[in-house]
Amino acid sequence: MTAPALLGDLARHLGIPTPVLDAREACGLCFGGDLTVELQLELAAGEVRLAALLGQADADELHGVLVGALLANLAQSEVGRPHFGYLPQDRSLTLCRNLPLEGLDGATLAAALNDLAEATRAARSQLGAQRLVH
Repeated sequence: MTAPALLGDLARHLGIPTPVLDAREACGLCFGGDLTVELQLELAAGEVRLAALLGQADADELHGVLVGALLANLAQSEVGRPHFGYLPQDRSLTLCRNLPLEGLDGATLAAALNDLAEATRAARSQLGAQRLVH
């Protein structure tokens, strides 16, 4: 499926206008007022990358947050499962998921986006306000 066809199929399954990608081949999709999932097409890698912000780690808690995220990644190391990411420029912790483009359709992508949004809300709750600033 071509990228425009995939985005059109995704839009039909989510009941939204077709997403428009920026120069990075990415766009943000809002899931309620408190959560945006970034979708990025990586055509060269043959995958779609999804990422949602969990929050920014307080400098005093950074080590503990990163150790917890790494341990969680090890516990959930299956391909296609959400995993934690870290953006050092602003100490942001993200929840990410990569999906192969081959064979991907709008229904599968919509389900993956919804699953990541739910997992992000659950992870935010588990990590708690004392460890991350939203």
